[in-house]
Amino acid sequence: MRRGAVVLDRVGAGLLILAGLVLVAGGMLWWTASAGIDGVERTRRVDNRLVEAADQIRYLDEVLTHSSARFALTGDPRWQTRYDRAVTQLDSAIATSRRLGGHAATGPLDAVAQANQRLIVLEARIFRLGAAGRLAEAQQTMLGEYEVQNQIYHAGLVEFVDGQERASAASMSSQQHTLVINRWIAVGLVVVLLAAVTSLGRLHRRQAALLDAQSDQLTDAAMTDALTGLANRRAAVAMLDSLVRAAERGRPGTVMFIDLDGFKAVNDTFGHATGDDVLIEAARRLHIVVEGEGEVARLGGDEFLVLLDGDLEQASHVAQACLDAVGNPFPVRAATVRLSASIGLATAGADSAQSLLQDADFAAAWAKEHGKSQIQHFDASMRQLILDRHHAENNLRDALAAGQLEVYYQPILRIGNDARQEPRVIGAEALIRWRHPDGNLIPPDKFIPTAEASWLIVDIGRLVLDRACQQLAIWTGAGLDLHLSVNISGRHLVHADLVGDLHTVLTTHQVDPTRLTIEVTETHLLGDLDRASAVLTQVRALGIRVALDDFTTGYSTLTHLTTLPADIIKIDRSFVAAITHEREHLLVEFLQRLADLSGMQTIAEGVETAQQLALLAKLGCHTVQGFLFNPALHPDQFLDYANASQVDVFK
Repeated sequence: MRRGAVVLDRVGAGLLILAGLVLVAGGMLWWTASAGIDGVERTRRVDNRLVEAADQIRYLDEVLTHSSARFALTGDPRWQTRYDRAVTQLDSAIATSRRLGGHAATGPLDAVAQANQRLIVLEARIFRLGAAGRLAEAQQTMLGEYEVQNQIYHAGLVEFVDGQERASAASMSSQQHTLVINRWIAVGLVVVLLAAVTSLGRLHRRQAALLDAQSDQLTDAAMTDALTGLANRRAAVAMLDSLVRAAERGRPGTVMFIDLDGFKAVNDTFGHATGDDVLIEAARRLHIVVEGEGEVARLGGDEFLVLLDGDLEQASHVAQACLDAVGNPFPVRAATVRLSASIGLATAGADSAQSLLQDADFAAAWAKEHGKSQIQHFDASMRQLILDRHHAENNLRDALAAGQLEVYYQPILRIGNDARQEPRVIGAEALIRWRHPDGNLIPPDKFIPTAEASWLIVDIGRLVLDRACQQLAIWTGAGLDLHLSVNISGRHLVHADLVGDLHTVLTTHQVDPTRLTIEVTETHLLGDLDRASAVLTQVRALGIRVALDDFTTGYSTLTHLTTLPADIIKIDRSFVAAITHEREHLLVEFLQRLADLSGMQTIAEGVETAQQLALLAKLGCHTVQGFLFNPALHPDQFLDYANASQVDVFK
């Protein structure tokens, strides 16, 4: 668009320049016409003055000749007076002719002037002879030499006057010829410039039409999603405005916010190119479902917006059709991807477009948090709950940035077959705590769910890994032979670079990987079991052990035990707490025997009583942790506890 505008600006500038040139040419035409006429008029005036000067010279010459002759005959002094006055007038007339005639008159006038001087000498002699009364001699001079010089003078004077007339005629002709040429040149220039202006005008119109077409194309591009061809977020906002205005006039309308479930795993597993193919196909399916009943737009990422003319009941049917369309398998290369969608519905009222979009987004977020693959109608209570969650998430993010999260360590102990034997500290589990600015510790159950619902859990996991490995290096340097366990979220395991993060902390703190254990919760692996298994295999290849946390609380425990690469089973605290009951007692015994047969270790969590400890020892579970021994401790407290409780932890 900018390029077209530049071209159009240049054409417009060219038109302005040519218009200026037309004005200049018109001015030149007027000037040459007026100047030419003035030139001709000036030439005419000069010629008239030259003619007048020539006539005066002829007249004065006759006056001089007549005065000289009469004085020679009569000797009357009045003729001499007339003669003297005529001489003065003749000199002035000759000077005027010289000035008006220019260089062309100099030659003839020089000859006339010389003859005139000789005549003046002869006339002076005639006047002297007349004054002396010698009139006969004066007449003889008059008819002799004076007559000869007078003829020379007259011949030069005639030549001068004729030359002046010829020069005047030539000048007049030249002036008129120049005037005609200048007029034709000016007319030709005006014609050429007008033709150029006309051509540029046509070019300007074509460029303007092209620019309008380009502007329309750019407008379409600005309102269209480049990947899917659907309306984009900008267009969706405009459609939302229209929907809100229609609702104000009493026309029902509904907004549907669609968030694809599990799409990030497609990108992580198959790559972004495959992810784009899935988005294109999802957009195609949604367009087919919605066509004729509303508009569909892509807001960005894996989020879509559907705008429908109709009430909530009609929109619910369309939403179900969209849910079914997205739920159908997506064939990608040699695999098949299955997705679902969390859909939020909001009815257009007197709210703004932004608040309507936010309401639908809240409903979709509620659907995703409460099981996914479902449709949720917006309710005002959702807004406050989700805003509270966002507020909590922001507070947690600020706490993470401010260094308020601390790592504490709960001892893991080894017991003998006889529970009366003194347990030995063999390791610890790293647990996160939030040190509030008021000095109080916030327990993890107050903020970990918030972190799990966002990507903050990955940042927290990296923080705990780094702090734990740093602490393990310190304890190892102090001579303690300990193992350290760190909890890893499902997001970190499946959707982030866990293996890279582990390699970084091991290298940074020079920690023996065999001393590190990562704990993963079974329920967190179900979203993408194949991906989780592949990552855990890479983790074990580094020498790090894998523990399945909260074991027996999942859905397909025995199947997972045979498919997931793991070294340790952590028996959940809920079964340890009820181990005195026959059912739980048999289950723990079964798990212990299964672990022994699989070559795996068991760790019982949540041991709080001596009776529980005795039963675990009897069943063969010799590694435990719980409040019976100690809660999670500050690193300095843990070191004191390890030193005071026993000495076998030292090498």
